[in-house]
Amino acid sequence: MKKIILALAIAFTAVVKVCGQSELAGRVYHCDNLFATGIKELKAQADKKEMSNIQAITSAITAKRTVKFIDGKTAHVTTILKYDEDKAKANGASWFYRKMAKMKFKTGQSSGNTSYTINGNKLTIISVKSKKPINYELSQDGQTLTEISGSPQAILKRIK
Repeated sequence: MKKIILALAIAFTAVVKVCGQSELAGRVYHCDNLFATGIKELKAQADKKEMSNIQAITSAITAKRTVKFIDGKTAHVTTILKYDEDKAKANGASWFYRKMAKMKFKTGQSSGNTSYTINGNKLTIISVKSKKPINYELSQDGQTLTEISGSPQAILKRIK
């Protein structure tokens, strides 16, 4: 009898753990720097002159995303992208790099409820602004969401 109860308890624990991964309601994930991975790759390939311009430009960019899962199919996504050309200039970015960054980064904020689907540890969240799917991978421990649809990959950490 004890063996049966122990086996049921272990089986129940495994079911709770697997089901818990797919239940995201109430969880909140956040990333302070969506371009962190890409900036690392860029810096690794840059020469000394380019490096100072890259650092000046990246210090002038704010790129954040927060995803709050409301229920089993709805998430509230907030994305903020800002580029401060004056800050880039003050940090020593050349005219060329400042103008390229200004053209590249469409600044603004998008926020709203959107749908998402989950299949195992893969999530697809529909972009609030463009309505295109953004693919993520949920870590085994449920602590990070890694964007896998883009390169470079943004990593959102669980904050709630």
